[in-house]
Amino acid sequence: MKHRLLFICLLTVATSSFSQLLDDSTKAIYGGHSTYYFHERQVLEQDSSLFQEDTTLVTYHIWNYTYRKGTAYQDLGVLGSPQQSVFPEIKRNTGVRLGYDRNSAFVYQNEDIKYYDTKSPFSEMTYYQNVKGQEYFNGTFSRSAGENFNIGFQLTRFSAERQAGANTSEEGFMDVYNANAFTSIKGFKNKYRLLANFKYLDYETLENGGIFNDGDDNNADSLYDEFEQVNLSSVHAEDKRANYHLYHHFSFDSIGSLQLFQSFDRIKQRNYFTITDASVREETGLSNFDFFPGINIDSTQTRDSTVYTSYETVSGLKGRLGQLFYMGYAKLRTYDFNSLDSVETNISTGKEFYLGGELMRPLWKGALLRLEGELSEDGYLRSNSSLKSSLFDLNFNYLVAPADLLQTRLGNNHFQWDNDFSNVSTINLNATVKLEFDALKIQLKGDYLMNSDLVYYDQDVQPIQHNGSVGVTKVGAKIQYSLQKWVFTEESTFGASSNDAVIRIPSYFNHLQLAYRNSPKGKKYLVMIGLDVYSRGAYYAGAYMPMIQQFYLQDEIELKAYTWVDAFVSLRVKNARIFVKVPHVTQGVFGRGYQVTPYYTGTDRALELGFNWRFYN
Repeated sequence: MKHRLLFICLLTVATSSFSQLLDDSTKAIYGGHSTYYFHERQVLEQDSSLFQEDTTLVTYHIWNYTYRKGTAYQDLGVLGSPQQSVFPEIKRNTGVRLGYDRNSAFVYQNEDIKYYDTKSPFSEMTYYQNVKGQEYFNGTFSRSAGENFNIGFQLTRFSAERQAGANTSEEGFMDVYNANAFTSIKGFKNKYRLLANFKYLDYETLENGGIFNDGDDNNADSLYDEFEQVNLSSVHAEDKRANYHLYHHFSFDSIGSLQLFQSFDRIKQRNYFTITDASVREETGLSNFDFFPGINIDSTQTRDSTVYTSYETVSGLKGRLGQLFYMGYAKLRTYDFNSLDSVETNISTGKEFYLGGELMRPLWKGALLRLEGELSEDGYLRSNSSLKSSLFDLNFNYLVAPADLLQTRLGNNHFQWDNDFSNVSTINLNATVKLEFDALKIQLKGDYLMNSDLVYYDQDVQPIQHNGSVGVTKVGAKIQYSLQKWVFTEESTFGASSNDAVIRIPSYFNHLQLAYRNSPKGKKYLVMIGLDVYSRGAYYAGAYMPMIQQFYLQDEIELKAYTWVDAFVSLRVKNARIFVKVPHVTQGVFGRGYQVTPYYTGTDRALELGFNWRFYN
């Protein structure tokens, strides 16, 4: 109730301000036209282009992390729950990594941080709410002191209540705080540039292990009862992360033909998992511990803790020679991993040294060729090549990386292994053809991903290495067509795995949007009314193991092919946007519901409301 009251208060303020905006005839000196942002990659590559904030309504109402990036993700059915891409993707980095990564989508990444160039103070407030207990807030503030200094921060908070297994109508499932502070500095007549940020994540979950399987039909309608029994109770998990990041460079001349640069990252991640109740529950006849493969230490409680820390320093030279951008660097990474309360104390430390570089050059108008890569003394390799133009994009990526620390060695109350895996190599080829005919835009896409010696989690939730190669092929299209005030957008992906025993994906995923968009003559607002139609093919999706944050193979339940429809109304008034939405409006038409992960159901039909408002003073 307190969340709903909070939204009502915010909506009242927003409505009052909308009226003020509509009556305000004063010409705005500052606004979206005077506020820009850029990313670190642009500074690194000496790209001076700037971006403006998005003000469109086409995807504004798609606020859930599962679909808002344009890629379908498998999650646990509520906002911000652990997720993985429905269609596998290549890793971003090589080197030894921790492996607790299913919450990484909610962490601010260095490449995504926005550094602002504002002529006035800039702030933004976003608030969304689902009346069934899913809530999202984001606040951003940035201010420039002249053209050489900017500082700002961003705070995100979201939470979700259980959709199943709740003892009351309001019982928490997760609560997340995510913060980012950033600054950019210029000095010495623009020869010196500094970008720095601090990122923090506090992700807490009351794990439930999914709906309890009583042996009946795995797709029975009873799965969608709000008070259906779940596998786990009195279980608490935390994922806390902190990242200090610094980038700076110094140019030896005014045109940037030679620059000395350096970046530094310190990342610390702590994961906790506790079970405080080992008693047998009358409803299921099972205890919390029956959910796990075994008990290694204590049959009365579980208290598991892991701490991972890494330091990364990159130093090198870069610059421009005519139209050619060049870069060469050396990178040093060190890490340590400590697993506490385990069968035996697990301490892993390591050091990695890399040499890398990048070349980039425009070939013809609108076409850009980029070649980059790095190689370590341990044989870890990352190579990326791309050619982007107005007509097509081509990308080739090759990665050789070790298995995650989590996959190689672990000892806790319920899992124990000590593996010696060989490196995993991944090849990724993708191409996009872009066609445009007046009101019609078409993108044709193809993607091939091949993993050799892939490490995955089998049906017993054990990491295992596949001896050989397994490929995933995807083809798809995105079509956008505007006819007067009507907008049609169709995005479809068709996929196939060469080995369903290792990688399982649906044969298709489709998103169709039909919308009516209108800005009445003489009015200062834009309204959009529409439907989002989603459909997904049947497949044996991975089950989820909360203690180690991993999806693993399972053969018990095939998620049925399913179609669901969301209805929405969006409105833009000057610097403010608002929407009203009903997800799964067709619930009961194509079935009572659907599962996104075995024994985790998708969002029920419910009212959703939200607004986004930007201020320039």
